[in-house]
Amino acid sequence: MWTYSRKFLILFFNQMKVPFLFVLVVLSMFCIQLNAQVSSSPYSRYGLGELNKGTFSQNFSLANTAIGLRNPGFINIGNPASYSAFDLTVFEAGLSGNYSEFSSHTSSFTAYNASFAYLGFGLPIMPWWGMSFGLLPFSSTGYNIISEREIENIGAITERYQGSGGINKVYWGNGFNYRKFSAGFNASYFFGTLTKERRIIFDPNSIPFNTKAINETTVSDVNFDFGLQYRDSLSENWIINLGAVYGLRSALNANRQEFVATYKSTPMGEQISDTVTFETNKGEIVLPQNFGAGFSLESKTWLIAGDWKYTQWSDFRNFGSFDSLVNNSEFSIAAQFTPDKNAVASYLKIIQYRAGARYQTGYFQLNNQQITEYGITFGAGLPLRRARTTINIGFEIGQRGTKSEGLIRQQFINFNFGMAINDRWFIKRKYD
Repeated sequence: MWTYSRKFLILFFNQMKVPFLFVLVVLSMFCIQLNAQVSSSPYSRYGLGELNKGTFSQNFSLANTAIGLRNPGFINIGNPASYSAFDLTVFEAGLSGNYSEFSSHTSSFTAYNASFAYLGFGLPIMPWWGMSFGLLPFSSTGYNIISEREIENIGAITERYQGSGGINKVYWGNGFNYRKFSAGFNASYFFGTLTKERRIIFDPNSIPFNTKAINETTVSDVNFDFGLQYRDSLSENWIINLGAVYGLRSALNANRQEFVATYKSTPMGEQISDTVTFETNKGEIVLPQNFGAGFSLESKTWLIAGDWKYTQWSDFRNFGSFDSLVNNSEFSIAAQFTPDKNAVASYLKIIQYRAGARYQTGYFQLNNQQITEYGITFGAGLPLRRARTTINIGFEIGQRGTKSEGLIRQQFINFNFGMAINDRWFIKRKYD
């Protein structure tokens, strides 16, 4: 039976003209990361964890600008109005990686990870209607923080904070075009579990028992966002796209399980002494509204784009707790240069060279200090000759936070690798 299944899969991917090995790797990463997303930042302790940028590879290299972008060959989840530009079926998948150096006035450490980035399909339904659907991480949590201090009459204690898990997002969107205007929406289903644990470990010579508290929050609900675009010619050589987006404030259904106990460490492992709390509660996680505006200018060789986006994180609530989050503004500007997309003799002339810069005021505040972040991106789109396929590679160098006020500075290098394949997969062929 496996022999017939294998032949079917190979035949299927050959017909679809999708590189079998690439898809196999992506789907394997998807299966692994679906239940165990990766983050290595102490800042993922707050809110819903480390937030994914929510864009695909082309946008990544353009400093995550998306609101004014409109390209029939790529999926732009940042503005669903752009789906109406599809003229062929688009398949996109990608992987991401990160290397970070964390430092304070007293210590420093490094961390790195790699994970599934996104999987998406886009297809034209009618000349004026396009659709897209896919899956990508929304947030991830991963930290291990240890703090040691002395308490009078008790002695030395160690506090340990650990977090893991994440929230995924499955989306389905539609975009509609009428003359120079386009409108669209995404319906997103959020699901996943965040686990946060705190331990207080005492000196066994003074207090023989330790304390641990484990909090597991599971999210499962739907969220909506909307987009608009306007496209017009400025001159014979230039086209302008203007865009706007709005994401609804949503109260996501969530379940929380809390477990608090005292325990004693033994050579055989942990021995529970007393269960203080073990209960499950239903509640809400309130995602704030967000809105933004952007533009792009297109010519035969240039693409210039810029975005502004505002998220009202002060409205965030996690079972009633706001968790030190504050309103955040994001700014980005980017450019793409293609020397000659129709060149035959020189491959270097058909490469899409990309670069951008972004800055955000930060969505959480610690020790009266808002944690700002900035990044510089660069990358390239590498078309495959004789195929409607582009390999996208992007890098980002940036920094988040500061070492002042007893905080941690994160200097990072992010990497993104993706593939965009265009073909007539779901379009009915006509024969004479």
